[in-house]
Amino acid sequence: MCDDDPNLWPDGGTAYDCGIYYAQKAAELGVAIYPLGLGVGADMQFLGAIAQETGGQVYSVLNPADLPAVFDAILSSVLADCPQLPARPALIAPPDQHLNNTGAITFQWTPRFMATNYTLKISDTLATTPATWHSLSLADGVYTWTAQALYESEQIPSGYTDTWRLTVDTTPPAAPSLISPPDGALTTTHRITFDWSDVADALSGPVTYTLALSGHTPLPLADSRQVYTLPDGVYTWTVSAADRAGNVSPPADVFAFSIETKYDIYLPVILE
Repeated sequence: MCDDDPNLWPDGGTAYDCGIYYAQKAAELGVAIYPLGLGVGADMQFLGAIAQETGGQVYSVLNPADLPAVFDAILSSVLADCPQLPARPALIAPPDQHLNNTGAITFQWTPRFMATNYTLKISDTLATTPATWHSLSLADGVYTWTAQALYESEQIPSGYTDTWRLTVDTTPPAAPSLISPPDGALTTTHRITFDWSDVADALSGPVTYTLALSGHTPLPLADSRQVYTLPDGVYTWTVSAADRAGNVSPPADVFAFSIETKYDIYLPVILE
């Protein structure tokens, strides 16, 4: 196929002809060749022809100590010519707008081919790691985070991904204060309005409430008031609050009340 073809490399012999032939095949496949001419005896004209056929570049290396620098230069050229590189990683976890009730966070992102390191940026703090994850402990607060890939010994950054938001909230809301019915109350109506104080949570509010009433399944509520229709009897009740991060307050003090709508009437008997 490539033996002594005058159209390949005139007067070069089989090795030269085959070198040009396979360079042409490489070019058809979109492969660039970067030949290295090692020492003063290298045929730089021939190596340059191979590079030209494939869109690569030829390098002359007279000293072996220069090889690392040449390899870095080749990698820079490859990255510059490749539209897929430098590719940015994609963020994985924690998801955007995530609320976390522990300070231990593991950040994760997708790997990128040929990346040598990654930079994780959490608000104004930077961390560099060769892995596609990084774990650390954060204090309560609101953070932004993003990541970028680093190529060619960290000389070529991919640029940062989109920025995601994270809230760390490890503090439960305060316990509500029960208002009505008051502790020890006796009422003659079946319709009972339960009322308690509102609770605020600055980091991961608004809060939800859980009303625990004896003889009933605990009921999650968005408001600090709930109406029940109950039969006569003695009841206890309390309320706890939970924020959107999953922190739950201690329950409020337990109150008891009674409903009594039926009375026994005794009439005096007068005997003559």
